[in-house]
Amino acid sequence: MKHSAFISEGQWYKGNLHSHTTCSDGIMTPEACIQAYKEKGYSFLALTDHNLFTAYPDACSKDFLVLPATERNTSCFPGSYEQIHVVGLKKQDIRDKISQPLSLTFTEEGTEKDWQALLDEMHAAGQLSIIAHPVWTRMSIEKLLTLKDYLGIEIYNTTCDRTSYTGKSDYIIDCCLRKGKKFFLFATDDCHEGEPDMFGGWITVKAPVLTHADLMEHICKGSFYASTGPEIYDFGIDDDQVVYVECSPCVSVNFITYEKRGHSIVGKNLTSGSFHLSGTETFVRCECVDAGGKIAYTNPIFLK
Repeated sequence: MKHSAFISEGQWYKGNLHSHTTCSDGIMTPEACIQAYKEKGYSFLALTDHNLFTAYPDACSKDFLVLPATERNTSCFPGSYEQIHVVGLKKQDIRDKISQPLSLTFTEEGTEKDWQALLDEMHAAGQLSIIAHPVWTRMSIEKLLTLKDYLGIEIYNTTCDRTSYTGKSDYIIDCCLRKGKKFFLFATDDCHEGEPDMFGGWITVKAPVLTHADLMEHICKGSFYASTGPEIYDFGIDDDQVVYVECSPCVSVNFITYEKRGHSIVGKNLTSGSFHLSGTETFVRCECVDAGGKIAYTNPIFLK
């Protein structure tokens, strides 16, 4: 019997969880940004202006949701460029329009204690925390391992990739997963400059219906995948410890595991793949790569 990482019944909903507008350092108004993603066929969007918590309930409909959200950050670690940026998604829906500036009130600026204080504050405010672009922020693996109470890490960030080739964080993520950290993987746009920064990274959530409550519930359960192009239709493990994936046509299907190495399948128009686990792996995740080099990322399945 197969045990899928996704819920058995539901629809797929595509969305971007990291974007900026003229309310902070973006060039598009909130209205223009929302309209652009709606026209592109997205089902949900989070406007995450810097240190500004916003909610736009009037922009929501049965076919499109704007999630109440923010992006918070601390100052750089002393003597370096290292800092933390965190996307925060409100777990509970908000019915009133909100634009609330958030001050930096932490006790030890630019230190690990400051980083955890930020995560603690966001957790207390009822927000799901996603650590943003850890390569761009120059976060070390050692410091990431000390943090807790975050839902996930961006494995891909469109703007960081485009502007400074710092948008991919797969190695950092695998090093943390290898040490027993448990979190999910997100791809986002982090759009600032309009079209060049848009539609390059997203997640696709499988949920019963498109409501704020259903999206949050199934994001928290990991019933989604991240992508820069390909689609994933199923991913899981069967009773014989065979991990499997079904996807849109790709040229490679890659199963990533630690400590034992995983397995890659290379070919043309691959739409599935499988790999028999040894039983010693800490986790397994999959990357499906299409002919243009675009990647879909499953969440890790934790085996220990």
